[in-house]
Amino acid sequence: MTTENAQASSKKGKNIGDAADDDRLLADEIERIRNNKKIKIDDASNSKAASKKGKKIVVQDDTAIQTPTLAGRSNTDFFVDMLESLNKNQRRAVREIEFGALLNFNIRSFPRSLAYYLIYNFNHKSSSIKLNSGESLFLDDEDVHITLGFSIESLPMNRIKFQKNINIKTQIARFCKGGEKKMVPAYVVEQMMKDEEGGEWFKWNFMVLVEYALINTPADGNVSPQILDYIADVEKIKQYNWCSYVISKLLETQKRWKRNTTKIFTGPVIFVVACYVDKIVFEKKMVPRCYPTVKGWTAELLKERQRTEMNDSDFGLGHKYDRYKKQPHEENDENDESEDEDDEPEDVKALNKNDHDEEGTISGS
Repeated sequence: MTTENAQASSKKGKNIGDAADDDRLLADEIERIRNNKKIKIDDASNSKAASKKGKKIVVQDDTAIQTPTLAGRSNTDFFVDMLESLNKNQRRAVREIEFGALLNFNIRSFPRSLAYYLIYNFNHKSSSIKLNSGESLFLDDEDVHITLGFSIESLPMNRIKFQKNINIKTQIARFCKGGEKKMVPAYVVEQMMKDEEGGEWFKWNFMVLVEYALINTPADGNVSPQILDYIADVEKIKQYNWCSYVISKLLETQKRWKRNTTKIFTGPVIFVVACYVDKIVFEKKMVPRCYPTVKGWTAELLKERQRTEMNDSDFGLGHKYDRYKKQPHEENDENDESEDEDDEPEDVKALNKNDHDEEGTISGS
């Protein structure tokens, strides 16, 4: 049964929103695909001979099976490039608003078949994913914090219909060729990087890009910030519960997407995938667990994890681990600026070392 047929069936009285029906529909879809494997004639030279004895066909192995894939614009290639380009002051600014854990982020894209499985099986009522193993993977604020390292403080972030600080968007849009209606991420990055001191302008643009890349990516691919009132006062950014905001966006976007699964999913898909591969281990741990648990994962490793599950059996059959517990030293590492010392050119480092050596000689004389 295809996705379109599933939607047509819902008009005839079937309750697609029911969790049990969702499981059956996805199972039917995968079973249909597996039973209709692509075939190919062995080669052109044998085709005539084969026609007399019955055509000889070769069934492709499971790696060639086409499974449902998630449509989405969450290509974070630009975001990783931006993080890698930050100077010492800008990285310090990221830590000041308590998003320093993102400096370890290195996922440029997500595996779309695995993502489809996870988002399709997500139940927005219970905020959980029903796995093929029979277990459920619950997702909450703490999971966002441990996975991405977002701030999880006390100030709530409620949905705002009319933003008061729209002037921030207006200021950013002035530097975009298409204005407010066509704010391409590359333009926002370009203007953000001009604030080399990591000031207010930098922090505004950085948070707008965080929302675009990891929380809510508009279907048209343009930047359309919904968090302006929460970033206007840059001193208060770290006081909000950004993790709760991510979960609220997941619930909202998944519910909307489920009405038509062929449309682009705009929610925090990378969070969902990264949380799943950390908490559900299949065969072996591919990345050592640490805080944030997204650290160490790359697009290539996620694709490898997807292939492993698809080739062996199916998604959602691994061993479930408890949520990772942040270690005491990781609390300090989040705001550790010692790594930024590597920003200095080699000649500057050598000069500083000589100065230090000279001071030691003088003090010891």
